[in-house]
Order: sequence, then C-alpha cells, then structure tokens
Amino acid sequence: MVTSVTPRPSYSFLRYRRLWEQYIAPQWRLVSLLTIFLLTTIGLQLLTPFILGQFIDAVTHGRAADTLFVLAVVYLCVAFFARGVRVGETYTAERLAWITTNALRLDVARHCLRLDLSFHHQHTPGELIERVDGDVSMLNNLFSRFVLVLINSVLLTVGMLVVLLLIDLRIGLTLLVYTGCYLLVNILLSRIPPPYFVKARQAEAELFGFLEERLSGTEDIRANGAVDSVLHRLTFFLRQRFLLQRRAELVSQEVRGVRMLMYIIGTLIALGLDAYLYLSGTITLGIVYLIFAYTMQLWDPLREITHQIGDFQQAVAGLSRLDELLQTRTAIPDGELEQLPEGPLAISFETVSFGYQAAKPVLHAISFSLTPGTVLGVLGRTGSGKTTLTRLLLRFYDPDEGCIRLNGVDLKMIKLDVLRSRVAVVTQDVQLFHASVRNNLTLFDRSISDSAIEDALKTLGLLEWSQRLPQGLDTILRSGGESLSAGQAQLVALTRIFLAHPDLVILDEASSRLDPVTEALLDRAISGLLRGRTGIIIAHRLTTLKHVDEVMILERGRVGEYGPREQLAQGSESYYSRLLQVDDMEDAK
Repeated sequence: MVTSVTPRPSYSFLRYRRLWEQYIAPQWRLVSLLTIFLLTTIGLQLLTPFILGQFIDAVTHGRAADTLFVLAVVYLCVAFFARGVRVGETYTAERLAWITTNALRLDVARHCLRLDLSFHHQHTPGELIERVDGDVSMLNNLFSRFVLVLINSVLLTVGMLVVLLLIDLRIGLTLLVYTGCYLLVNILLSRIPPPYFVKARQAEAELFGFLEERLSGTEDIRANGAVDSVLHRLTFFLRQRFLLQRRAELVSQEVRGVRMLMYIIGTLIALGLDAYLYLSGTITLGIVYLIFAYTMQLWDPLREITHQIGDFQQAVAGLSRLDELLQTRTAIPDGELEQLPEGPLAISFETVSFGYQAAKPVLHAISFSLTPGTVLGVLGRTGSGKTTLTRLLLRFYDPDEGCIRLNGVDLKMIKLDVLRSRVAVVTQDVQLFHASVRNNLTLFDRSISDSAIEDALKTLGLLEWSQRLPQGLDTILRSGGESLSAGQAQLVALTRIFLAHPDLVILDEASSRLDPVTEALLDRAISGLLRGRTGIIIAHRLTTLKHVDEVMILERGRVGEYGPREQLAQGSESYYSRLLQVDDMEDAK
C-alpha cells in the first residue's frame, strides 16, 4: 500500500519566504515594533563613537570643563537609552519567535495527526516529537530576527562605510573593497556546513525514536532480560549522533576559523591606515579614535551577517525536514460530503479486499450488510481480519478492492471529520491521559458540562462507580491508565464514546480481560451504549455476543458464516452453534 507522496524539497530561500508569509506576516505589529527598535539601534551605534571622538578632541584641544561634562552626560544618556532599546528589542524578538514557532508547531502536529496510519507505522513517535519540537525550535532566530537583523546589519555596514568615506576617502575605499571580499568569501563558505547538519539532525531524530520505543516497552525489556541488548543499541545510536554532530561542528568551526582570519587581516589594515594618517598629520587623535571605533564596529554587523547566515545553515536542516513532512500527503484523501442522515447508520461491505502489504491480503471479497440499529457480532481467530474491519470503517485505510457504504454512501465520499464524528470505537487498549477523570471522559472538551457527564454515567449504569472514585470526576489518572484497572479503563472509554453521541459503535474485544464483577458492570454499560445505535462487537468471549442480532465468523480473511444469531445458534450444522456447545461444556466443568 502506498503510504504517501513526498516531493523532494528545494533548498532555497523560497521555502523561507513561504513560512514568512504564513507565520510572520500576520504578526505585522510586532514586526513593525522590532523594526523600530533595530533602526534606533543603528542610529545609536553610529552616534556613540562620534560623541567619544568629540570628547577626545575636546580634551586634546583644552576645551572648557563644562563642554567635557556635557559630552560625558550626553554619552551616558545615549548609552543607557541604547541599553533600554536593546532590552525592548530582545523582548519583542522573543515574543515574536514564540508566537510564530508555536503556530508552526500546532500546524505540524495537526498535519501529523491527519496523516494515515501507514505513515505512523513508518515513523516512530520519538522521531515525530523531534520534528514537531526539535526542528521547529531551530527556527526561533530564523522566524524572529533573521530578515530584520540581516537588514539592520546591512544598513549599519553601509552607514559606517559612508561615514568612513566622508572622513577619509582612502580609508573608506580600502574598507569598502575589504567588506566586499569578506562578504563574498563568507557567502561561498556558508554553503559548506548545511548538508552535515541535515545528517546530524536525522541521527538525533532516530535516537529519540529509539528511546521512545524502548522506554515505552521497559516492562517487557526487563522481563525478558533484554537490557544489555537495548544498551548496546543505544550506544550505537549515541555514537552515530556523536560522530555526525562532531563532523558538522568541525566543519562549522573550520569555516569560522577562516572568518576570524579575515577579521584579523581587516583589523591590521585599519590600524595601519590609522597610524599612517595620524603620523603624517592628516587626522586628529579624535578622528583616529572615530575611524578605529567605526572600523571595529564594522566587524559587528559583518559578524552578525555571517552569524545569521550560519544560523540559517543550521536552520536549513530543520527547515528542509519540516518542509518534507508538511509536503507529505496522506494516502487517505478527504471526501466532500459534509453530512449524513441523523440516526443509526446502515452498513454495507461490497466484495471488499484489503492487505497492509500488496502481496499479503488480509481480507478477501468480504460482503455483508447491516440495517440501521442492527448489532453485529464478529468472531474469528487471531489474524482473521476482525480489527481490520474496524480500521476500514473509520477510514484509517481504504480497501484495495470493493466498496464500503454508510447509508448507501461510499465512505470515500464522506469528509473524514464527519465520518469519525458518527463512528466511534472502543478497543481493548484504552488510551488514558495524565488528567482528571472529567477530562479523560470529555477529551478536554470544556463545552460538556458535569450534568451531561453524570447523565451519561447514569444511563450507562456507571454513576455509582464514578462516585466511588477518590475525588469523583476530579480524580487524577496517571498517563497510560496505571491508576485504573483494565475494566475501569473500559468504563471510561464507554462513557467517552457515549458523550460523543455516535450513530455507529464498534467494540473491539472490549471485554476480553475483565473480572466477572467488572464485566457485569460493563455489560450493563454496553446495553445502554448500543441502545438506538448500529453496533459491531468483536469478541473472543461468546457471552459478549448476547447483545448482537447477527453473527459473522471470519476464517483467514473470508466470511465463513453469517446470519441472524438465533438462527445460527439453533442450526445443527452451524459453526457458531458448535462453539456455543463447547462453551456450555466448559462452563459445566
């Protein structure tokens, strides 16, 4: 089965421009405020050396103390104001970064949740967490400061070169040529590190994926004595990440070394020219300081430009991986039909065949139909395709052949959100969250009131059970349901489904691991849940099937037997009848 189509990403500024337009442009107020802060910083950086140069000339020419005092006060005021502007700039940039990256995180997480199950089988949760959080975190500076700081640095560089040209044409032209060479070399160098960082980020994602899988299976790993094997594999992933990250950092440091060498050469050129012009009497000591200060400050925007380019190099690694993920398309295209008739749903499977792998079909030409309000019980050995039926009904996968209809409408024509709001499933393994019972029942939907929850619990016969919880609906559950038994987790799941008001309920072996007392409680809840709804119950226990109207037995992905439950139970040649007889004999023992 084809999982998804992933176009090859293009490594260009076009990708960044798309992200800018989508996430940063809507924050134009913050962008404007940040622009004001940056432009103010440019002016202050040009003004500060000029004031000090005037102070030095005033001292050397024996000006009055009042003049020196005024210049000193002005300098201090400008310095304090510059510090305040820097604080405002940092706060605004950080706020912009968090708003934009969090919006991107939400979109990436939403996109992952909408991708089909085959995609999630190919990518571990740890790998996806690294993409949603780790890769997005690398874009903080890229989103908040990259363009503005780059423009700021360019403007500051141009401003300083203009001032230097006005002070002395020889110095200005020399540093202008040097600046051009510096930027040209750095642009060429900036293309070297990105591929190394891409590989390092991929190795880190693989490490997180490995850790997530092994930590979630800690109990089985320890029980089967596989700790040493896991540590050996962990060492392999850690070494792989270390080697790739070290290589990327070494390449980056080599590039920085070349930049530092160019910086030293530029400083020597500026000092040599300053000394020559001062000794020849062409410029004053104040001008010497002014030229030296502007020359030193010239390296700040040049370093900032190369720093931003360096950050962009590393961000490209995360950016390309995010772009690749966002361009991944689900193998389950959404439908267009936005509503189905209210009430219990009719189901029709028409010669449906399906396999998770093309060469290994799981279902073979399955055909059956259920009228609205009918409850079907499905039996079969492990691997016969029972759970696959539920996945097809929820459109986690599409059939390879045949058609599935609800109320006569092909599932592929129905919008996924609409379909999954009308069809609900309770599995054997219930996902519970580290939150209150209330939030686990409502899935954090605050529009559901406590009275609605209590009505649902009362209808399902679970109100007394909920009242016995330590803090009632405020009882905090641990992640994974460790604070509840398997039966109690099933009760939470049934109430959760009831509150969603589905019209088709699927119980996938929901009572296969329960004690008799809890099973009796669950039995009453199931009766209340199925009332007035179409239902499918997949079970190993025959006692669970007392709720059903029809029974279907799957054998190696084919319909072995199908018909009304009472009719099959009374038929002497019926496989279901023989199963009941065997079950009665076991109960008699």
